[in-house]
Amino acid sequence: ALTAGVFGSGGIFSKIFSGQSIVETKSNRVAEFDWSNFMFKVLPRKVRNVGGGPIISGGSESCPTMRPQATGVKKSGNYAFPLAYRSDQTIPPGTFLYYTCKHWELATKNATDMFSNVSANLSHLPTIAYTNGTVRAIWEDWLKLQGDDGRWYFYAHQCNIFVQVGQHVNAGDVLGVTGKVGVNVTSATPEHLHFAINSSSKADDFPGGGGDICASQDFEAKFNLHQCFPPFCS
Repeated sequence: ALTAGVFGSGGIFSKIFSGQSIVETKSNRVAEFDWSNFMFKVLPRKVRNVGGGPIISGGSESCPTMRPQATGVKKSGNYAFPLAYRSDQTIPPGTFLYYTCKHWELATKNATDMFSNVSANLSHLPTIAYTNGTVRAIWEDWLKLQGDDGRWYFYAHQCNIFVQVGQHVNAGDVLGVTGKVGVNVTSATPEHLHFAINSSSKADDFPGGGGDICASQDFEAKFNLHQCFPPFCS
């Protein structure tokens, strides 16, 4: 069972015990997190707690349990685009990957959501190491990568993660696969990767999943992409 209570600033909290995990929220946001007691505060409508185990993604295709081979990985020097396709997928003509120029939430505007075009009907796309680095944290659907370049990278909405904390990865390696899991994901939300970048001074602090570097602008600089136009992330 969960232990319930109230934060000093108001709002319900629940304490997580070993083997339990939060895998679904309905129109909620985690507003506060007390790491010392492993408690979270939710602006509540509905939270469903389930026992530990693999995260099952929505859709007709089950989340892969084995690390897939990626195809179409876009690389430039020591960097690789964070999303690709699985080699076992049939890629329809006209399929493409795209990303938002900024995140829809003002507080996390520097982050980006990354998709395959919906008409292609592809799911569980490989998430790709942006650069060489070390995996520093994994929790449910997200992970944090400390790049050898001194920056930090945040990935969310993955139904399976195939790396471990402390593991060193190279740019272009498969980290996980996307799924309809995580905060602010509903049945109507297109499957996507949430990606954010922090400078070395900000390190692993990604409040709400946002970074202090504009991800779309970084894509422009690293890969000569031209999807977005200045001002970036404004």
